[in-house]
Amino acid sequence: MKVILLENVKNYGKQGEVVNVNDGYGKNYLLPRKLAVIATPEALKINQRVIANKQLQRKTELENLQKIKEQLALITLQFKLKSNNGKVAGAISSKQICEQLAQKYNIKIDKHTFVKFNPINELGITNINIKLDVTIMAQLKVEVLGE
Repeated sequence: MKVILLENVKNYGKQGEVVNVNDGYGKNYLLPRKLAVIATPEALKINQRVIANKQLQRKTELENLQKIKEQLALITLQFKLKSNNGKVAGAISSKQICEQLAQKYNIKIDKHTFVKFNPINELGITNINIKLDVTIMAQLKVEVLGE
């Protein structure tokens, strides 16, 4: 029996794929749980349109992330911390960096996308790596000034 998977099914395939399954598995498990539909010509056409739309959305998303990467490369965020003889009191967290990016540049980034981030607790410029996507890695400069 040929079916189009509506969800990812372990050992069979991912959402949107057309796969052959045993009749019993398809009728008794996949179809009642709405994990798949029978691969009729109409369903296949609809599936092709859905796949094309997803590819277009993914392409647009990657273009937007590339623009964000280019913007981040040009930005140097500045923070002030109290310092005494080169030692600072406190640290700059990923949350503070995300808030400043959102306020000043209207760039919204999740703090969990920062790669191996440790709070910044020293004066000077620090480069931060941000993983925007599996294929897109951005860099941001953060400058800590003493008061």
